[in-house]
Amino acid sequence: MVYPRPPLTCGPSALWHPLAPSSDNAFNPCFLTNIVFVFSASMAAVGLIQLATYRKKPLYGPLSPKNTGLAHYLRCFLVILHNLMLVALIASLSIYERYADHKFIPFCTLTIVSFVIIAPLHFIETATSPVALGVLLCFWPILTILEFAILVQDYYTRWPVFLSPLAPLLELCAALASCAIFVFENSSRLWKPTHLLVLEYSKSENLKPLLTKPNFIAKFTFTWMNTLITNSYRNQTLVADDLPPAPSHLATEKFTKTLQKYWDDPNKKKSKRRLVISLIRAFGPLALVSFLYEASDSLLSFVQPQLLRLLIIFIGDRLHDQNVPVLKGILISFSMFGVTILQTALNNQYVLRVLKVGLGCRSSLTSLIFQKSLKLSSHSRSQRSTGDIVNLISIDAPRIQTCAQEISTVIIAPTELALCIFSLYQILGKAAFAGVAAIIIIMPINTIIVRFLKRLNKVQMKLKDNRNRITNEILVSMKSIKLYAWETPMLNRLLDARNNKELKNLRKIRGINQVGNLIWVTLPFLVSFATFSSFAYFLKTPLTSDIVFPALALLNILSRPILQLPFVINYITEASVALDRIASFLLASETNSDLVQIKSSDDTEALRLHNISFFWDHPHVPEVTEDMDFTAFHCALKNVNIVANKGDFICVVGKVGSGKSSLLSSINGQLDALDSKFPSSKPSPIQIHGTVAYCSQNPWIMNASVRENITFGYKFEEDFYNRTIEACQLLPDLKILPDGDATQVGEKGISLSGGQKARLALARAVYARADVYLLDDVLSAVDSHVGKNIIANVLSKTGLLASKTIVLATNNILVLEKADKIYLFEKGAIVEEGSYWDICASKLHPKLNELLDESGQSQVRDASKSPAPDYLSDLNITPDPSIITVPAEAFRRASLATFDWDPFRKNLSNNRTGPTVEVSAKGKVKWEVYLEYVRACSITGVIAWVILNVIATLASILNNYWLKKWAEKNAEIGDNSEAIRYISVFALLGFSTSVLNALKGILFWIFLGIRGGRIVHERMARRIMKAPMNFLKELPWVES
Repeated sequence: MVYPRPPLTCGPSALWHPLAPSSDNAFNPCFLTNIVFVFSASMAAVGLIQLATYRKKPLYGPLSPKNTGLAHYLRCFLVILHNLMLVALIASLSIYERYADHKFIPFCTLTIVSFVIIAPLHFIETATSPVALGVLLCFWPILTILEFAILVQDYYTRWPVFLSPLAPLLELCAALASCAIFVFENSSRLWKPTHLLVLEYSKSENLKPLLTKPNFIAKFTFTWMNTLITNSYRNQTLVADDLPPAPSHLATEKFTKTLQKYWDDPNKKKSKRRLVISLIRAFGPLALVSFLYEASDSLLSFVQPQLLRLLIIFIGDRLHDQNVPVLKGILISFSMFGVTILQTALNNQYVLRVLKVGLGCRSSLTSLIFQKSLKLSSHSRSQRSTGDIVNLISIDAPRIQTCAQEISTVIIAPTELALCIFSLYQILGKAAFAGVAAIIIIMPINTIIVRFLKRLNKVQMKLKDNRNRITNEILVSMKSIKLYAWETPMLNRLLDARNNKELKNLRKIRGINQVGNLIWVTLPFLVSFATFSSFAYFLKTPLTSDIVFPALALLNILSRPILQLPFVINYITEASVALDRIASFLLASETNSDLVQIKSSDDTEALRLHNISFFWDHPHVPEVTEDMDFTAFHCALKNVNIVANKGDFICVVGKVGSGKSSLLSSINGQLDALDSKFPSSKPSPIQIHGTVAYCSQNPWIMNASVRENITFGYKFEEDFYNRTIEACQLLPDLKILPDGDATQVGEKGISLSGGQKARLALARAVYARADVYLLDDVLSAVDSHVGKNIIANVLSKTGLLASKTIVLATNNILVLEKADKIYLFEKGAIVEEGSYWDICASKLHPKLNELLDESGQSQVRDASKSPAPDYLSDLNITPDPSIITVPAEAFRRASLATFDWDPFRKNLSNNRTGPTVEVSAKGKVKWEVYLEYVRACSITGVIAWVILNVIATLASILNNYWLKKWAEKNAEIGDNSEAIRYISVFALLGFSTSVLNALKGILFWIFLGIRGGRIVHERMARRIMKAPMNFLKELPWVES
């Protein structure tokens, strides 16, 4: 068989001539061979790199069927069989054929690549990689398509690639083999790594996640989610346990370390600008990759209008000339489909990576805020409530996340605008510049809108802080609110902050937003109106379909950046405010980390404070002088000198506000300090030898069981645990509690009394077996009999803490006789000090003597006269002899518990206490839920909004229909007659659409949305206020 005339276009130029030079529906054979060569060369370049990489990796096990599986050998057999068919096809070629050289080179290249690169990769991949290799997953599907195209070309057309009669059969077998190899390669059931590789990877925590890693095709098509989607659809629900573990590259710890490395750079001064630079350096490279994906997607969107124009021209040519090959239109259609698929793939990869950028910014900032909140100085803490910090995490950090995900639009949008205008110029000529003029006129208005929005957003954030502060106050103090029947005034206070202040300002923000949206929604129409009007009025070329519809497609693309810009500018404005707030928080003063020195516990000295004065607010003065008067500042403690040896029991006494609690806070490093004698020099550091356990006056109890609160992350040791709860007088409480020490205590221990909380906190400190104990009035919340037992079994020289150093702030005089030293504080200064017996034996301590005479005798008398509670009398609690006989030195320091997860624990638990298990409804959201929200928004308003939606959509459709009618009329008469009539109707329909969309937005955002949010918020607040305490005990207040 010989090729018909005219001659073929071969060589590199054949890539631009894909069709045969006739009216036949056939490809140019040289085009197909060029595609094969380009494909082979590309696979060779990528395959060589991958082959070199995997040849260096260890080979896990022998390549025997027992280790690799039979599927691996079958796949390799098909590869060899396929390669032999390629050899047979090449052998069928004759050097005397026309264009023989254009066939030999590409197919010889393909055969060499398949034998030298692809086949070896198939042999070693299962023993070196936990997933199928990407180059193989790309090679076989593309080759399958090429082989089927050559098969059709050879069997059905007059322009075959191979002239041999056996060629179609060989091509069919090769194509089927390629398809089968791809199925074997891509199937998770048929492709498995070797058994030895699975075994070795399972032993390593770093390599184990790679065994579940999806292959290239699964990543590209997201088919790795099919199992999750299928199971959730089958179960009609999705819970946290159904989700796969988060990959290591999305770990908050990794994001935080990356950002902290740049933020804590000692060579750079910290500021808001520094925070922005740190975010850019931490997440900029990943953002750049996502930007490249988005830019590629954006560029491809301009290909579609050009292909659409080619398709319209092809249809017109085909109607006039039946000899035009249909294959040309098919290729254009498949090109449009391919571009759409490629756009979707690029957009998905962009979204995936930009979400990673956003999540990285949010999680790392949240972590920095949390870490900073633990290090705030007392002055900084007094200026920021818990609600303010919660707002930084729940509102400001997500706003920065949103801005990080959308910031690329600032670059993409102007680029798209420029490309749109250039493409429009190619189609419409100089008329496209009329649209540019419309954009230039409208753009400056945006500056005024942004200025107003930024100012109102700052006000809105302050109002949100105030509302969150009130909400937190209500939820934390709900017990007291219900006790004193303060529900109504507190609810009115919350609703006033929400409805009369926050929502009022929000209405202003949304009003300005809608003005901006009206301008930006109208702008695309103004551009198209100015463009088409100028074209019809000034140019003599008729406005036909092949001009109108590609131009409309470009104008639709043009509307995207125009519509996105106002939102992005709003995001940037909000993020700027959020960055100001977060940077201000991160730059707040911290506690002095060098003030407290933790040393080894081997020394006989346990605690030392020497000539230090402590301040609630750091004295910000230009220069600290030696004769500075500390009374000019907010001084908490003055000239503190305390030394405690190992095993000392020190009591700190004084009236309310004398500085007892401040002393313990200062030892923890919570207060600023100066040297009492030499203020210009650094204060002597507080020296602590060993570990510290601290019990505050208001104990913090976590929402867990009693046992978990006591062990608090340490390993459970039953013997010492039992000694601890007995010494801390918790045994009677455990007998009363419904589940004993497994009882869930609720949020902040809401189900416990004040005395139970105090003893639970003391037990937690005792169980930690620290070296130094700081106890802030732990005996004030217990009755005298329980207090005596705690003194005897915990604090005395025969108690559990006999060998420990204890600093106890107290007004309980009964414990003073056990103390090695007593310090009396007045107005933040130590006025007297001495041991209990020295004070009693001499008159050198008049104030302490007076304190003992006034308070001690009455407490002893009250303790002796008041009967013990019934449960204590019945239990006959006395100091445990075992505690007395076993020295405290025998108890080693508590060791941390290892992670222990029992998957059956939640199924086997029969406890009567604990948080309520939330059950989510299955299936679809009920219509009643939607109807309830519609009622809150206003049924009449929602109906009006739907009507406006329908009318606006119809107006938009009529606008496009009118353009179509205009183009058809021009095509019939061959000029732009009656341009004024068509332009007028086009303008009327376009402006009507813009006004209707603006009215729709105003109705939804300013009236319906705010009304619905206000009513739903009020209902939720009233429900929480009226909820019984049992409900609030079981539900953590953060969920409320």
